Amino acid sequence: MVLFSGGEPTVRKDIEDLMRLCKNAGLRSGLITNARMLAYKGLLEKLADAGLSYIHTSLHGSSAEIHNRITVADSFDDVVSALGNIKKLNMELHVNTVVNRQNMADLKRTADLLSSFAPLNHKLSLVEPSGFFEGNRDSLLERPSVLAGYAKETVSYGVGRHSAGGMTFGLEGFSLCHIRGFERYVDNLFTHGIEYMSEAYEGEFFPVDHGPRIYPEKCLGCALRESCPGVYKGFVETYGDEDIFPLDRSKRL
Repeated sequence: MVLFSGGEPTVRKDIEDLMRLCKNAGLRSGLITNARMLAYKGLLEKLADAGLSYIHTSLHGSSAEIHNRITVADSFDDVVSALGNIKKLNMELHVNTVVNRQNMADLKRTADLLSSFAPLNHKLSLVEPSGFFEGNRDSLLERPSVLAGYAKETVSYGVGRHSAGGMTFGLEGFSLCHIRGFERYVDNLFTHGIEYMSEAYEGEFFPVDHGPRIYPEKCLGCALRESCPGVYKGFVETYGDEDIFPLDRSKRL
């Protein structure tokens, strides 16, 4: 499979041609997209005919108020319309919610809304403290352990309430010490089998990684160290190591 990401890949005038090239080469095509252009049914059907079979998009709240405030765009209605269109075409669908202070109490309601568009995977991702985040720390920042608590509650709730309808759940970006007991829900580039990526300005492919993450000294003796992706550097800069809870090797199950 070839995944087209961005920027926003659906604004490329040649995106259909690129997907058709992949199809002719025997490859599936996928999109990592904000989905707004997919609200136009005609475009989605053209891309499907060209080989599109996998979509990864985002919904950050159960209401326009929450989602639009986080995205700083009037995009909620477009995303919901796109999800309805995607459901009709039976594509592999993954919907990401970036967990932060603004939407942590709304996660279960977001899962309820998404259940209308199942089958799909609802991924709850820890907000990364970089980029847009830096100018909005007061509204987005919360301890990772607190955000993980809301995410785990939502997974338990969603599995119990919506799994029969074809919904699955995943967790991305959290240190393993914050999601003890939920390790089987880890969902990231690696679990999707994505091995290489290339930015538009790069002339070759590079192995994927976990992003700007580190292992503070407190992590070094943790029994989970070898399988843990580490901690986003920005959280360590904010909280030090006080929000890190290493597991003693002698207590590992």
